[in-house]
Amino acid sequence: MAAAPAVLAIKLWHFACHGNFDTQAPNNSPLILQDRYFLRPDDLVGRAQTRLRTDRPLVFLNACRVGQGGLTLTGLGGWAATLVGHCRIGALIAPLWSVHDGAARHFAEAFYTACQQAGMTLGEAVWQARVATRNAFPEDTTWLAYSLYAHPNAWLVIGGE
Repeated sequence: MAAAPAVLAIKLWHFACHGNFDTQAPNNSPLILQDRYFLRPDDLVGRAQTRLRTDRPLVFLNACRVGQGGLTLTGLGGWAATLVGHCRIGALIAPLWSVHDGAARHFAEAFYTACQQAGMTLGEAVWQARVATRNAFPEDTTWLAYSLYAHPNAWLVIGGE
């Protein structure tokens, strides 16, 4: 009798790409991936939605404007509504408006660095990343663009269960 291969839960999904928000069709708002492939909120159905709901990862969408939400025919739409509301992920970090590449990268690096500190909550890590990015890029509003959709006192465990 052969053992089935283990399926590892992915607890962190990080996208660093271009994105946009479609005000007329929020669930059609794309993450623009390599070679003109797109991922949209409406793509997260069936097995993908079930897997996200089971694993409950932290999803960091480092792409312009994808943290916005809007109305659809049946309710709220967009990445936040889909990932948090329908897929019930553990946490989402995403910008509400356009961000600049250097500052966006700095924010992500500062966030993950802060998360490595013992007892650091997601809310505190986002705050530290905002302060660090504002100090490094004082003329840029990227530091303020990011929203955390999660319990602010939750924390990310790096390298463990």
